[in-house]
Amino acid sequence: MPSYKKFVWSFIENTTVSSTVNSKHSSPQLQSPLLQELRRQRQIWRASEQVPDPSSSAQELEPCQYAELDHALGGGLPKQGLLLINSNFALGELRLLQHYLRKRLQDRLLAMIAPPHDLSSDALIAMGLNVEQLLLITQTQRDESLWSAEQCLQSGRCALVLLWEEALTNDRKGQARASRALTMAESKRLKLAAEAGSSTMIVFRKPASPNLAADINMELEAKPRGLCIHIPKRQRGWPLRDISVDFSRDWPELCVPKRPQNVIPLQAYQKQAR
Repeated sequence: MPSYKKFVWSFIENTTVSSTVNSKHSSPQLQSPLLQELRRQRQIWRASEQVPDPSSSAQELEPCQYAELDHALGGGLPKQGLLLINSNFALGELRLLQHYLRKRLQDRLLAMIAPPHDLSSDALIAMGLNVEQLLLITQTQRDESLWSAEQCLQSGRCALVLLWEEALTNDRKGQARASRALTMAESKRLKLAAEAGSSTMIVFRKPASPNLAADINMELEAKPRGLCIHIPKRQRGWPLRDISVDFSRDWPELCVPKRPQNVIPLQAYQKQAR
């Protein structure tokens, strides 16, 4: 470690210790001119602050129109980069993203690569998406699908690229194989391609998939009235847990109705009777 860095860390440790002893209510950051200058230059920051990104300005966000999620994320999802969605299939992941997709699309294309089932144009229209802007790639050969995703992202013509990782099963010879998760190197390539084309790459993955080089990693869990979202990893922010998203306003038919107050489940009643 260079000598000046050793000096700074030694100074920080000594200042922190002496400040704790001399005053329980004082802040070493406020007492030390050196620390004030380092904070002004964004060389150090408090743990409660978001980590600054020296290579870019503040990351632009797009609201999802779900107040709980937008508030937890500080405004919404990133407008570009790599997003990972880990969940069982058909929990409502596209419904969760419908406002985000519609806002981001504008006059560009939406590419969907290797969806696990046939898409319903009526459902996409109901979500407010223009099917004429949809680019559907049904290729399930892994290498070619990843190549297609990278080309779509870099082109700048696609605002969004959606990829279902579980469907990537065929090898180069077209023979079916078990799906293989994205590697760290592949995720970095997709992330760089998305940034180059000012696009967003969204990868749908199995639950408990490993973390990759993504701007945000979301885990979805089905609940009676919507979703419970955990975010184990995100750039420039702390992990988040137990974010509840209520679908009952937009899709009441897909939610479990609230139980009347005068109805007690049998199991709960038996416990009370003991």
